[in-house]
Amino acid sequence: MNKKVDASGAVAVEPKVKLKKKGLTDYEKQKTIYGYVFLAPLIFGFIFFYGEILINAVYFSLTKFNSTGNGYALESFHWGVDTWGWFKNFHYIFAEQNGIIESLWNSVLGMIIDIPLIIIFSLFIATLLSGKMPGRGFFRAIFFIPAVLVTGVIVESTMGNALYDSMTGLSGISAGGIQSEMLSIADMEELLGEIVFSSDIYNYIMSAVNNIFSVVNKCGVQILIFISALLGISPSIYESAKIEGASGWDCYWKITIPMIGPMIYVNIIYTIVDSLCSADNTIMIMVDQYKSQAKYDYAAAVAVVYFIIIALIIGIVSLVMNKIVFYQTNE
Repeated sequence: MNKKVDASGAVAVEPKVKLKKKGLTDYEKQKTIYGYVFLAPLIFGFIFFYGEILINAVYFSLTKFNSTGNGYALESFHWGVDTWGWFKNFHYIFAEQNGIIESLWNSVLGMIIDIPLIIIFSLFIATLLSGKMPGRGFFRAIFFIPAVLVTGVIVESTMGNALYDSMTGLSGISAGGIQSEMLSIADMEELLGEIVFSSDIYNYIMSAVNNIFSVVNKCGVQILIFISALLGISPSIYESAKIEGASGWDCYWKITIPMIGPMIYVNIIYTIVDSLCSADNTIMIMVDQYKSQAKYDYAAAVAVVYFIIIALIIGIVSLVMNKIVFYQTNE
């Protein structure tokens, strides 16, 4: 109750007004419904197609696989009889099988190295291609080619290809007449060695230069997502900012980057999954080796552990990004 004293000295009691809790507006509810409708095929497909596969993988990892003439048989582990019981396969891949810890570390470290390179390069190319320029559609198609190259058929065809290996390692740049006409890799290393003071930064830059073809090859989808995000920003926002005296640099860091923040988040998640699940990943190669040896129980155990690690990485990144990403609201 709120008390109010009038001129005569009497105390008047006013009822306390309860503030109504603000809920979602009709427009926000409509967007939420549209979002669930858009995700319905993905949710349906995951439950009825991948859900069974995931359950079978967990079941295989907790049992012993025995191949028979007509198929296979799964033998359950028992506590007290088998070492580590149901987790015997996990004990084997970590304690008895050498290399999995190092392979996991190399996979995560490679992912950490790939993310800034791919995101920065994709955003740089998308910024160029989103502007008005002659032949813009042609150049967009050229930079979308890497998204086609990462398909399974193309990846299989590039294995053992001498030209592909040469482009990936940049071994052909320093050959013959090219070396006399342009800056060679050795000259670039010497120049960077004189400029960069930290050896870690120097090694990181040289690793990016040596793997430039691989980086470009992984940026097709990210470039496309960034282009759609940049084209979705209203030009009137930039016009208003320029009227207020903002420079192009101010507009880029205070308008463009915050507005495409959700798409940066999406591209980071996509890059994490793409890097950790690529065909040349050491853990994926290990799973394929176990499968080729008909050790499906060990392959399932490695896959389950790897799935949990990827889920934890995505969860941590999501918690961090949700704190810093700007989401546009209609309030």
